[in-house]
Amino acid sequence: MRWLSMGLVLGVAILNAFWGTEQVGSASSQYSAQRSNSVKLIWRHRMGKHVFHTVKGARYSQHLGVRYSENSDLPDVTWVTDAHEKLYRKAKGSSAIYYHVKSADGQHGGWIWRGYLTAGTVPVQTGPDPERPRKAEIPAVSLYTAKSSVAYARAIQTEPVYRLSKAVWQLFPGTKLNLELSRMAIDFPSENGLRDKGMLDKKHIIHFDLGNDWGTFQDTRDQPLTTRLTWLKKRLAQQGLPATKRQSLQGWSIGLDFVDDFPAAATTDEDDVHNVNQKPHGDADEHPLHYAIVLISPERLHSFQAAYGDQQ
Repeated sequence: MRWLSMGLVLGVAILNAFWGTEQVGSASSQYSAQRSNSVKLIWRHRMGKHVFHTVKGARYSQHLGVRYSENSDLPDVTWVTDAHEKLYRKAKGSSAIYYHVKSADGQHGGWIWRGYLTAGTVPVQTGPDPERPRKAEIPAVSLYTAKSSVAYARAIQTEPVYRLSKAVWQLFPGTKLNLELSRMAIDFPSENGLRDKGMLDKKHIIHFDLGNDWGTFQDTRDQPLTTRLTWLKKRLAQQGLPATKRQSLQGWSIGLDFVDDFPAAATTDEDDVHNVNQKPHGDADEHPLHYAIVLISPERLHSFQAAYGDQQ
């Protein structure tokens, strides 16, 4: 009996190692005993290989106790299944099925609710040069042509030229895009200007930009989006915005001016560039530095709206 017990313990440990954890630890992993105790395992089995992609939800350990990472952190990853489980949700009195998935390179994995998964590999953008949209692909609605925050948000979510902007916004889940705040992201008022408006409050106002590193980042525009986001998340963490901090900003308003330059239409000249977020009548010889983010808490949003207007 003693050997049988040891064998069972060893077997469980092996299954935990195989299904229960990511291959590479995540700095944003969070353990929640409450979440783990909120579900009861009904069954867990191996399953065949099926491919999915998603930017919704998060990846968890097998009993949901540990949240590894938001799926929006890896928008270009195709997930492959190898197991599934059925959990009973005690509070709701219903069940849910989770799939265990791994990335093709084996670096990431976890359990994802199947309702968040879309069958198939990550869609590949079509066109002559998907990484560098030409003039014909410039959206009708952009930062300075949008009439409302809703219109600008829709452009970011749907236009290929805003693919980077969409991915950056997904790094701040639960935030609400603000048009006027986005237009001020690069030249956000100085501390003196904020003090004059009664808005100097670093607890409730966060400003991030790449500064002189904009060129370094723009030179990576031919690299995979996941690679660029990995670099960017390191910079965000260095400036006080790691994953845990970003996740805590749900309900904040975000100003987003984050988009690459790209070559103008019908030319291969790298110096002949265009930027959809270029400020009208701005100096064409001065780079607009379109890599900036501003966030304002709900408590201070009314002060911003009173001072600068509100275009929702």
